[in-house]
Amino acid sequence: MKRLLALVLVLMLALPCLASAEDEKPTVTLWAALEFSDVLSSLNDVIPYQIAQERLGLNMVFQSPPTGQEAEQFGLLIASDERPDIVIYEWNGNYPGGAEAAISNRVILELNDIIEEYMPNLSAYLEKYPEIAKMIKTDSGKIYNVPYIYTATPTGSEHHASISGRVPAYETYMGMFIRRDLLEELGLEMPVTLDDFYDTLVAFKEYGVEVPFTGIWGNLLESAAIVSAFDIAHDFFLDVDGKTVRYGRVEEGYRDYLTYMNKLYAEGLLDPDFAVIDGTTLKSKILKQQTGVWTGYTSTYMGVQYDQIHSENPESKWYPVGLTNPKQTEDQTLLYRQASYPYRNSGAAITTSCKNVEAAAKWLDYFWSEEGDMLINWGVEGESYQYVNGYPTFTDKIKNDPNGLSPTNAFAFWRIQNGPFCMDHQTRLMSKGSYTTPESINALTVWETTNGLYPAVLPPITLLEEESAVYADKYNEINTYANEMRLKFIMGEVSLDEFDAYVANIYSMGLEQVLEIEQAALDRYNAR
Repeated sequence: MKRLLALVLVLMLALPCLASAEDEKPTVTLWAALEFSDVLSSLNDVIPYQIAQERLGLNMVFQSPPTGQEAEQFGLLIASDERPDIVIYEWNGNYPGGAEAAISNRVILELNDIIEEYMPNLSAYLEKYPEIAKMIKTDSGKIYNVPYIYTATPTGSEHHASISGRVPAYETYMGMFIRRDLLEELGLEMPVTLDDFYDTLVAFKEYGVEVPFTGIWGNLLESAAIVSAFDIAHDFFLDVDGKTVRYGRVEEGYRDYLTYMNKLYAEGLLDPDFAVIDGTTLKSKILKQQTGVWTGYTSTYMGVQYDQIHSENPESKWYPVGLTNPKQTEDQTLLYRQASYPYRNSGAAITTSCKNVEAAAKWLDYFWSEEGDMLINWGVEGESYQYVNGYPTFTDKIKNDPNGLSPTNAFAFWRIQNGPFCMDHQTRLMSKGSYTTPESINALTVWETTNGLYPAVLPPITLLEEESAVYADKYNEINTYANEMRLKFIMGEVSLDEFDAYVANIYSMGLEQVLEIEQAALDRYNAR
């Protein structure tokens, strides 16, 4: 009995010490949008975050705005004097005056010295990839956030690469689909040139395809379909010299693009509702097999439809595949494709409210280590992923979730989809959704390797505060007018004989000044 009483006394005396040890864990608060809010109640549900806290000896307090209120809540957050230690958001595009102003106004910290002192993993990565370091700096050279970078195992590799072996990647995720079953039925080859594409659409129409070519208008523009044949993009883009800003909608090639699109529209080959079609309508047309060619994402506008059509009719021959954007000539090399820069303009800033910068930096840097990289992208080996032929893939636990969740939703507990780390392209492939046919993934490869050499958008340049107001005022007017005229030219409401007058109007609205602002921003970017 005496021994028992003595043991109880020892435990009672130890309890304050145990509690004190827990209290001594540094606490770091982190604010970020909650992905998969339909299955996750908070970021506390993310298992890699739970594991990372234990391994690092940190107490993380996660905060997330209500879904759909991210922008509003971010505005309130930056206006407050008490902010979370870490805020993950698109700082450069959403803070008035950009990241430089956020640092000057003492909202967030400049991270150059912090990275050098407390973040060896990120420091090594930026030293290895100076182009990424350039992307996450302000024009004065200040690093303002720990970035979200898209990366991929090099093409041709026999095994999956960890963070040290993956390379920053220009992701292409959208493009054109064509029904291979129709091509085979009609004895047609895959179209390569614009003439081939036109002839294919004519053949589809004559065969009885109601809408030979369709797609959500925004997706059709973003995919650079058709316009890439004319060596231009739809908005501002970077010349192949890497030093000059161009505006596609006043180039001579744009006249040719509009002429071609007008021909498709006038002959009933382009969906008459192309300007207003939404996702629901597009899915309906695909499922009803009313179209032969369309633009979109692989899972949303290909894989899901394949599953549904073949579940209703297992004998169906319906089989879409990825299509390279048509070219003017067979030997032409396309220049501009839909592709996102490796830095997604989003990341984690450490705010001036942070009392323990070292602890915040320790958390962020962990996910740039070999161990943290695999944890944040894949979860735990044997639980959420396993290696098959050298590459991580879902375990059966994820593919056949006992609670009936889809693989994507089941995987949401085991990784973060977007954040201040190196996103693994292989993870994206595995979690995009339905990949019933190999062509679903092959379409991504087709678009990435054949649709063009360069992104059809500018790199992440930033405008000075004094430039922003002038730019917005003039560009908004130009963009509104150019959008209206594009539709009128394609639909034949305005003759293409008026193209020169249209270009003159755009210049009269201040295009030259807007180009000067964009060029100055690009020059500063290249000088970082």
